[in-house]
This record gives sequence, structure tokens and C-alpha cells, in this order.
Amino acid sequence: DIVNQLKKMLPAQGYLTQRMASLRAKAHQIRKGHIARLEETREVYQRMPVAAKRKAAAELASRYRQLIGIDTRLERLERAVAENERRIRELTQKAQTYATKYDFPNLTTTLKAAEKLQHHNSKLFKTIDRTEKLLTNIARKVASQAEANKP
Repeated sequence: DIVNQLKKMLPAQGYLTQRMASLRAKAHQIRKGHIARLEETREVYQRMPVAAKRKAAAELASRYRQLIGIDTRLERLERAVAENERRIRELTQKAQTYATKYDFPNLTTTLKAAEKLQHHNSKLFKTIDRTEKLLTNIARKVASQAEANKP
């Protein structure tokens, strides 16, 4: 019964990893879209005056820095998710071992650790959600600018 309580408190093993895989796929698609946008605008930029080229180059560099920042965030999230997945597996295994041995003091300690991990997981979920929103906003900006610059 207590092991089931633990499993209800913590996300299923692999769920955080699946969310991160989805986030990485979204970031990859946005990068591909950004590169495609650069390819499309290459000819347009060649015909621009020098001042407009500088402004466009600064804007593209700014968007590129945003993508680099997201990559850094994804790497940090990836490490945190991997650590949490390891801790979830470890706590679940410990709880099962303690439950079979009827070691209730250690089982209680494991449940308290699971509560702390649950709090950390909720922070990770919020960070993943914010990153997804940020990626969506970047994709919308690129798409809207592509539509605005079409002849």
C-alpha cells in the first residue's frame, strides 16, 4: 500500500525523459525553421542597402543568441531530468525493499525523500512548460517575419 502511495506521488519512470524528448524535437524543428528562414532571406538581404543589412544582421544574431540560450537551458534540463529519473528509480526500489522487509522507519524516511523529490519534479515540469512556451514564441516570430517578408 505504501509503495503504491509512493508511485502515485512520483511521476512514472521515464515520463520526464519523454517530456524532454518532445522538447528536444520541438527545438530541433525550430532550428530547422530558422535555418530555412535564413536560406529564404539570403537573396533578399543581398539586394538590401548596407544600413538595412546591418539591422537585419543584428536581428538575426539576436535570434541566434536566443537559440543558443535555449540549447544551454535544454542541456541543464537534460542533466536535471536524468538525475531525477535516477532518484525516482532508486527511491522506488528502496521503498519496495523496505516494504518487503517490514522496515517501516526507513520506509517513512523514503516517503519523506519522495515528497521532496515530488516538489523538485513540479519545478522541473514548470521549467519544461516555460521552455516549450518560449520555443513556441520563437517559432511564431520566425513564421510571422517570414510571412511579412514574402514578396
